[in-house]
Amino acid sequence: GVFLELHYLLSNQSDSEVIFAHDDLELESTSGRSYPHSPAGLAAWVKESPGYNLTAAIRLTRGSHPRPWVTVFDIPISERGSVFTIRFRGESTVSILGELGGVERDDSEGHE
Repeated sequence: GVFLELHYLLSNQSDSEVIFAHDDLELESTSGRSYPHSPAGLAAWVKESPGYNLTAAIRLTRGSHPRPWVTVFDIPISERGSVFTIRFRGESTVSILGELGGVERDDSEGHE
């Protein structure tokens, strides 16, 4: 499999408070398969990234400073290079390429 890291900034421009959690995100490939976030992948990433304090959920008040955030997805190697849609609470938000931020867990393949 491949760990796909998604790095972004969270901010709140709405009139109400927003609670954001990793479980709110889902990765959907062009093949129609969906992948939830990977708690194991995130735990491994946090171990390699000292100084990052990621909790399961974050509360954003209106106008608060943007907060950096990371979510990790575990996708099959066959999906590598696919275009993905990130869904937040079931709504389509943005498309990304599977090569961006992808880190192979098994480094047995050669690299160019």
